[in-house]
Amino acid sequence: MVASIIPTTYQSAVTPTYFKGMIDSTTFFVSSGQYFFLLLCYAVWAILISILKNKGINKWRKLRKFAKGVFERRVRFGAVQESLWFCYMSFVFFGLWQMKEMTVSESWTYANIITSVVCWVICVMLTIWVVRLSIKYKNDLTKLPKKYNFILGEDSHIPF
Repeated sequence: MVASIIPTTYQSAVTPTYFKGMIDSTTFFVSSGQYFFLLLCYAVWAILISILKNKGINKWRKLRKFAKGVFERRVRFGAVQESLWFCYMSFVFFGLWQMKEMTVSESWTYANIITSVVCWVICVMLTIWVVRLSIKYKNDLTKLPKKYNFILGEDSHIPF
């Protein structure tokens, strides 16, 4: 897709041969790998908020009240939703791009292909789920459960 704009010196003699094979065969890991770190950070943040709202662990009332509010507004109904939409475009695009290169040249390529397919399937399932919810509640928004408020597209439900 971008072969015409990549310089011919992209892989040079100074590029270690170990990485030359990886550049071509692990498109998904190279292009979307940083999102796994961000998803891990998001999970740690959600666990920390869940711990801070606990009365037995956190004795500071104001901090506990703040953590409880954040948990109700963000973590309880929005953690999975926000984290998946945050990396949705990269997972879909690079997942499809990886499916173009389904050859297995190195041992790490198995994990790369499996991870890209799993992430792509999760994104497709998320899309189907959101469309299904939108169609189900399109006529009467008063029946929309609180946990599905992200369908309305309000600012409080847009991922950071």
